[in-house]
Amino acid sequence: MSSTKIPDIKSDRLKALMNFKSGNYKEAFNRLRRVDNLTDGILKKRISSNLSNAVINYHDIIRQKNKLELKNTYLFIWLYLIISILILIIIIFAIIHYKRIYDDKLNHNLIIAQNLRDVLSLKTNEYVEAQTALRELIDNKVKTFNQLCLVIYENNNPHTAKKKISDAVIALIDQFNVDSTKFYVLEDLVNKGYNNIMSDLKTDLPNIKNIDYALFLYSILGFSISSISIFFKEDKISSIYDRKRRLKDKIKKLEPSKSERYLKLL
Repeated sequence: MSSTKIPDIKSDRLKALMNFKSGNYKEAFNRLRRVDNLTDGILKKRISSNLSNAVINYHDIIRQKNKLELKNTYLFIWLYLIISILILIIIIFAIIHYKRIYDDKLNHNLIIAQNLRDVLSLKTNEYVEAQTALRELIDNKVKTFNQLCLVIYENNNPHTAKKKISDAVIALIDQFNVDSTKFYVLEDLVNKGYNNIMSDLKTDLPNIKNIDYALFLYSILGFSISSISIFFKEDKISSIYDRKRRLKDKIKKLEPSKSERYLKLL
């Protein structure tokens, strides 16, 4: 429609100009008014068309904006859910991890407590056994002393009493022989009182002689060199000193921690 009006406007303008030149002012005015009406109609139509397009474009923009905001909202919701799930998973794993650490520590403490109970029970048994062995040793000493006193009491003759006392002492000394029952009783007593030191000495010095082993035992018990020489039926005390020195030399070849333990008691 606008394509037909534009030639009419041009034609009317040309005719209005010709009428104006010919002096027909009324016709020229009518032509110009017609041109103005046509121009005004085209202008109004264009304005209306542009306004409609603008409204349409505005609604399109609003719709696109709402669509984008809705999409962003969905995206934010999904992101929030994912982050929440990840945080929840981390919290669950942290709880499981710390619970596992706590359970391990609790089990470790329970094992330690059980070991302590076992050690306490063992030490209690060792203490009872040591007490029993010590009581037996004291009873034997008292029994021996009573026997000697009984010999003196029953014999008015000093020479006879001396002979019987001498025999009793010799019999007592024979009890400290390396292969005697008394020796093993003393060995067990020292092991209990000194944390198995006699057994450890045999392990650390497997080639040690029985007499050297007995020398170490009697030294721990506090017997003098002269008493030990009598137990070993040695005429010279110097031989006991030499044997003790050789035993020290063997012990010194061990690790410092072990040799120090043995030498301190020897």
